[in-house]
Amino acid sequence: MRYVLFLSLLFSNICFADAISSLRTFLNQTQTWQAEFEQVQPMAPNSNQKIKIRRLDTKEGEVYMAKPNKLRWETKGSNARLVVSDGKTLWHFDKTLKQVVRQKLSNTPEATPSAIFRGAQSLEENFNLENETRADGLLGVKLTPKDENSPFFEIHLGLEDGAPKALEFSDAYGFESRMTFYKSKHNKKMNPNLFSF
Repeated sequence: MRYVLFLSLLFSNICFADAISSLRTFLNQTQTWQAEFEQVQPMAPNSNQKIKIRRLDTKEGEVYMAKPNKLRWETKGSNARLVVSDGKTLWHFDKTLKQVVRQKLSNTPEATPSAIFRGAQSLEENFNLENETRADGLLGVKLTPKDENSPFFEIHLGLEDGAPKALEFSDAYGFESRMTFYKSKHNKKMNPNLFSF
């Protein structure tokens, strides 16, 4: 019995080591990454409802990332939004309100979900990494921002076949979100216009 317990503990530690090493390998060997995603986040109950039911808002979109610091994150449908970075400037565009917010990339928080994809060195400069067991069977890494002023409490990343498959995070305002990635592609040539606003 002790032998079985020892083996199970040893195996779980090996799985844990694989999670962080898989993430490091992905970040070090990936120059570009793209995927489709589904984003689910809780919504406040409708005040007119007699029974308060926690509803979910589901969005779909596409993400494109390229080193260094280039990003295109686009959600579709109602309340569509677009986030674009050319490596120097970050744009947030709310298509419904037709409003644009522009920021210099150096002025944006480093410990954010998108910061995960900037590279292994940047990742470990901004986050404490911890292996975790996930209910969905994916290799799991928990990321806690080192900066106490980060708007995010913690970020959970699930890996499948060495690539991001699931991402969950919560922030200081009580906002929660879960993303599932599909049709993931690595190191494919990308149109530079994807990162221009």
